[in-house]
Amino acid sequence: TPPNTPTGLPPQNAQTDGVNEPAKPKIHVDNENGGLEIRFPIEEDVFVTVGRFKGKAQLSVREFYQPYTEHDDVWKAGRRGLVLTPGQWWVLKRNMSSVAAALLDCTFSAMPYNTATFEPRRVDLGSLRHIIVKTFGGKPIVALREFFRPRPDVDPCRILPYKKGLNLTVQQWQELEAITRKIDIVLDAILEDKAFLTSDLLAKISD
Repeated sequence: TPPNTPTGLPPQNAQTDGVNEPAKPKIHVDNENGGLEIRFPIEEDVFVTVGRFKGKAQLSVREFYQPYTEHDDVWKAGRRGLVLTPGQWWVLKRNMSSVAAALLDCTFSAMPYNTATFEPRRVDLGSLRHIIVKTFGGKPIVALREFFRPRPDVDPCRILPYKKGLNLTVQQWQELEAITRKIDIVLDAILEDKAFLTSDLLAKISD
């Protein structure tokens, strides 16, 4: 974890010497769909990917898995995750301070003697996608979740969580905060319709 933890929470897996090497971006070419993406690890098996899919800019936070034990550099996308448009990503960024404040409240409320006092906080990203800060198993998490309206004709205001989504630990959320500038560099290049996978861009996001 970088020394600067944007949420203000203590690093969840700080090394004894206080220094952690930042995770390096991984490059993934999807030849089947003609897409191209840059994949940033945010601890363990969760990645943020930014790229172009079917001609459109797209960002996702997704869990991956390794299908071949003999090839530790091969990762496949799992079912858990959420795809965001550039607009939804910008809403997420604007609300990072609110999520950080909610995580602080949630952390103190998640102590064993006070677990039930924290009320989940929700941020609407648009198109029925939400960020939810809550406690799960006595620990604070940031849930990225898609919702649906079961009876839009009867009760258009009622929404329920859909299967699509992913729960992030505090550490994973901190890692996401730490790479927002790099994500923006890649996303801006895609939106400007550039051949974004250049040596100059890779230098900017690899430092």
